[in-house]
Amino acid sequence: MSSPLSTRAREGLLILGASVLGTLLFFHRLLASGGVFCDRDMLRVYAPTREYWATCVSQGAWPSWYPFNALGQPFAGATVTGAFHPANVLMLLFDGPVALTVMVLACYPLAATGMYLFLRARRARIEASVLGALAFTLSGYLVSLTSNLLYLQAAAMLPWLLLFSDAVLTRASRAAAGALGVTLALVLLAGDPQGFTVGGATVALVVLLGPLGEGVSRRRAVLVAGAGLLLAVVVSTAQLWASASVLPETFAQRRTAEAAQLWSVHPLRVLDLVVGNVLALEPPLRGAVAQGLLGLGTTDFWARSLYVGLPVLFLAGVAAWARRRERWVQLALGFVGLAGLLMLGRHTPLYGWVYELLPPWRAFRYPEKLTVHAAFWLAVLAAWGADVLLERTWDERRRTAWGLLATGVGVLLLAMTGTGLWLAESLRGLYAGPAEVWREVARQLGERLTVEAACMAVTCIAMGGVALLRVHSQRVGVAWVALLAADLGRATEPAYVSCARSLLDAPPPFVETLQQRVGEPLQGRARVFTAAGIALPETMEGLTPDETQVAGARVVLAADSAASWGLESANWYLPALSARVADLLKDPQQWWNRFGPLAGVGYFVADEQQVKARGLQSTVLATSEPFRVALLAHPRPLSRVYLAAPRCVASAEEGLALLSSPGFVPGLQAVVECHEPLPVPPEGEPPGQAQLERYGVDEVEVTVRAKHPAVLVLSDAYFSGWSATVDDVPTEVLVANHALRAVAVPPGAHRVVWRYSPPGEGVSMAVSGLGFLVCLLLMVPWPRRPRPAPGVTLPGRSPTPH
Repeated sequence: MSSPLSTRAREGLLILGASVLGTLLFFHRLLASGGVFCDRDMLRVYAPTREYWATCVSQGAWPSWYPFNALGQPFAGATVTGAFHPANVLMLLFDGPVALTVMVLACYPLAATGMYLFLRARRARIEASVLGALAFTLSGYLVSLTSNLLYLQAAAMLPWLLLFSDAVLTRASRAAAGALGVTLALVLLAGDPQGFTVGGATVALVVLLGPLGEGVSRRRAVLVAGAGLLLAVVVSTAQLWASASVLPETFAQRRTAEAAQLWSVHPLRVLDLVVGNVLALEPPLRGAVAQGLLGLGTTDFWARSLYVGLPVLFLAGVAAWARRRERWVQLALGFVGLAGLLMLGRHTPLYGWVYELLPPWRAFRYPEKLTVHAAFWLAVLAAWGADVLLERTWDERRRTAWGLLATGVGVLLLAMTGTGLWLAESLRGLYAGPAEVWREVARQLGERLTVEAACMAVTCIAMGGVALLRVHSQRVGVAWVALLAADLGRATEPAYVSCARSLLDAPPPFVETLQQRVGEPLQGRARVFTAAGIALPETMEGLTPDETQVAGARVVLAADSAASWGLESANWYLPALSARVADLLKDPQQWWNRFGPLAGVGYFVADEQQVKARGLQSTVLATSEPFRVALLAHPRPLSRVYLAAPRCVASAEEGLALLSSPGFVPGLQAVVECHEPLPVPPEGEPPGQAQLERYGVDEVEVTVRAKHPAVLVLSDAYFSGWSATVDDVPTEVLVANHALRAVAVPPGAHRVVWRYSPPGEGVSMAVSGLGFLVCLLLMVPWPRRPRPAPGVTLPGRSPTPH
C-alpha cells in the first residue's frame, strides 16, 4: 500500500501535468500564432533587462550597471530587473522572446499546483481543490499579469507560501522552515518588495492565529516560522542590499502619496470583479473610460481584467456562512477585507493612513497590485464553499443550489431587460472626459455589461441546475469544474496581449537611421529622449489596437524598447532613477535647451505638432509617416566625454543654480561639487581632447590628451558605487553638472577607467548563496536514528542509570 506522502506526491505530479495542458489550451491563441507576450512592460522592461542580463552573463560578467535608462541606473538596485531570479537561466537556453514566453507560461501551472496542494492539505475534496486552483489561476488579475512578469512570478509563489505556512502549523518541521525561506525569497528575487513584505506579514499572521496541528505548540510554530522568515531575508540578502544601498540616491525617496496611489481600484470596477471585462474597452475609448470615468492619471489600466465572477463569489459566501466558526475561514475573510480596502487606494483613507504611519510602505506604489491577495483568498473560500456543498447529501444542498440557480436567473432577467444599458447611461454624471465620445462609451459599456452578465448568469444557472440533479457529488464537482473553466476562459482569455514575432524582431526605423548616422554599436555613441505627450494613432490598418500600441512604442523609441539594439534612452522608466537626474528632467524646456545636450542626449523624438509648435523643422533627421513622429538631431549636442574647466560649488543646490545661469558655458566649463579647490586652466584656452575607447559592462575606458589641468566629464549618471583610476592610480569620482560623473586629470596623455562595483555586492551574494544552501539542507529528509526501547542498550553505550 502506498504511503500518504507518496500518494500526495503522485497527486501533485498529476495536477501539475494537467495544469500544463490546461495552460497550453488556455493560451492557444498565442501558441497557434507563434506570437510572444509584448504588452507594456514585457516590451519596455523585461525583454531589454533580461536580454542584457543574458548578454553579460554569457560573456562571463555580472551586470551591476544598466546604461539604457535615464543616463544609467544600478541594474540589481532597480529591483524590477530580477537580477537574481533563477528563471533568468532560461535566457541562456532560448532566444529572448521564447525564454520570456516560457517564463510567463510556467507561472500558471506553478500557481495552480500550489493552490491545489494547499487546499488538499486543508482536507478539501479533489474536485473542490481543482475548482479553487482554477478560480485563482485563471482569474482576470492573474491573466492580466502576462504584461508584468515579475508580479506574475511573485503571485505564483503565494499558494506555496500558504502551503508551507500550513505545514508549519501542522508539523512545525525544519523542512517547512527551509521551504518557507526559499519560497518567500523568490518573491523578492522576482523583483516584488511589496509582495515580499505582504507575503511575510501573511505568513506571520497565519502562524500566530491559525489552528495548530496535533502535538504542535504555538511557541514551536512561531519559532519555526520565524526561522523561515529569517532564512527568506538571508536568501534575499543580495537583492535587499542592492536595493537598499542605492535607495538614498534615487527619486523613490521623493515619491508622494498621490503618485504612489496612481493605479487604485475604482469602486466602479466591482463590475469587472463580479460580471466580467466591462470597463477596459478597446482603444481609443479605453483612455476615455480610464481618465474620464475613473479619474486615472493614465489612459490604460494596471490590470485590464479583475474578473473573479459571481459563481466564485457565491461559493465563497457559502464557505463564509457554513464555516464561519473555523479559524482558517475567519483568516481568509479578514485577508479579503483588508486587501479589498487597501487596493481601493485613494478611494478610501486606509491606504493613505498606512502610507503615512508606516514609512517603509512609502517605497511601494500602486494599490491595485494588492488585488492578487483578494483574488487568492476568494478562490480559497470558493473551494471551501464547494467542499461544503459536495459533502452534503442531495437534500441538504438542494436549498443552496436553488439559491445559485435563482441568482443566475435574476441576473439574466436584468441583463435581458436592458438594465446594463440603463446602468451605463446613469454613469454620465461621473464622466469628465470628451463629451463627443460619451454616447459611444455608454453604448459599449452597456453592451459589454449586458453580454458579460448574461454569460456569467448562464454559468450560475448551469452550476445550480447540476447541483439539483440526483447524481453522485463527485460528478457534480467535475461538472462545476468544467463550467467554471469555461466561464473563466470566456471572460479572461481576451485579457492577455500577444504580438507576432515579426513585429519585434526588426529594428525600429529610427534605430536604422541612427546606425547609418553614427555606426555600430550604438551604445556609448547615441542617446535619445522621447518627448512626453506624443499623440499616436490608436488604430492602424492591418494591426489590432494592442499591436498598434506596441508598434507605436517601438517607433517613438519609448524607454527601453530599443535597448536590444544598444540605443540608450534618457527617459525614466525603471525605479532606480537618480534623484539628481530627476532634477534635470523636471523642466522640459530646460531639458531641451541645456540639460539634455549637457547629458549627452543628441537625439529627440517628437510628433509633428510638437515639431511645428517649437519650430524645430530644421533639426528633423527622419520621419515615420504612419505615426506622424520625427527623429530630431539636437543642434548643440555635447560629446559623451569631454574635458572642461571646473567651477567648484559647495552643494547640489548651488550647482543646479549655477548650471541654469547664463554665466555657465556648457562644454567649456563643468560645475563640480568639490571638497577642495581644483586647478583651473587659463581662461579661453581649450583644455584638450578626450576619446571614448571602450563602453563595456560596468566599465568605461577613455583616453585623454590634456593641455592644462581639467576635469574629464562622462555624461552618465553619478552613483556612489562608481570608482575611477587615472593611469591605474585610484582617483576620486566627482559629481559634475549636478548629476554626471567626472575626474580631475593633470596635463598630458592619460588613460582613465571608470568601474561600477557597489560596495558589499560580492559579500551579499555570498550570504544569499549560503542561506539558500541552508534551506536546501533543512529540506533534505535526513534519516532519523531509531530510539531504543526502554531497557535496551545500543552497542557501544552504557546503560542509562535510573
